[in-house]
Amino acid sequence: MALIVTGFINGEGLVLNGGLTFNGMPVGGIICDLEGTLVDLESFHHTAHALSADAVGVKIDLEDYRDMVTRFPHIVGGPDFEVAKEIWEQGNKKLSVAQILELKTRLFQEVLHGGEITIKARPGVHEFFQPIREVGIPLAIGSITNNIDAMFIMEQAGILDYFDIRVLGGDLTHPKPHPQVFLEGATRLGVHQKQLLIIEDSRTGVRAAYAAHEDPRYPMILALPARHDIGVAEDLRSLGAHMVAESWEGLLRVGHITKEGAQLFGRGEEDTTLQYQPGRRRLEQ
Repeated sequence: MALIVTGFINGEGLVLNGGLTFNGMPVGGIICDLEGTLVDLESFHHTAHALSADAVGVKIDLEDYRDMVTRFPHIVGGPDFEVAKEIWEQGNKKLSVAQILELKTRLFQEVLHGGEITIKARPGVHEFFQPIREVGIPLAIGSITNNIDAMFIMEQAGILDYFDIRVLGGDLTHPKPHPQVFLEGATRLGVHQKQLLIIEDSRTGVRAAYAAHEDPRYPMILALPARHDIGVAEDLRSLGAHMVAESWEGLLRVGHITKEGAQLFGRGEEDTTLQYQPGRRRLEQ
């Protein structure tokens, strides 16, 4: 699938050159979602949801992404409590919402901590963040994953040291799509939300990111979905993502990234991995 880049002004993209700019606007800091965005554990979450749904007579077709996200809008990005409610509403009511959630959590925990899977960063993550960290751009994690699991995942994936600031599920009173995680991240980074680049993978996360920006005409939201089924990129753009990329590796293919200063994403008119639409994309609430 081609890297999709839309809404650029005068062909500018994300440029690392002593400092960092996104479409000509200075980036004061980056806050990045964890699961799905940096580490792809989505299939394990979905399997656990499907098994918990089976217990109440609900079938989730993991191969039919469009049907899955239509019937269970929170299944990508969470929170899990909302997914459990959606399953309960379609089920036989033999289990309560709390029991469905408890079952899903137990099934996922068995997989996560069972030692049978290798937890790795998505390809290209290290190559993307190493030079950005070296030039001093402050980085934060903003995730609704509980604190213990989030720290375990980051340690296993070898990405913990990139992020000195970590805003995690246990720090929050409001899950995504509420913008609390990103507003708190901006505060801890000491960065105004207008200068905050938010990197997300899900509809729920992009909605939270869009709500966190004080001036929605100028969002700095980069989306890197873990799945690329038909309609995913369009959904994320319609919810406020300024740019949707195929992958971290796709970003790195566009331009060479070094701490000395190089264009990360460029005009790209002659690069077949880029597709541009003229002018700024119209944002939809």
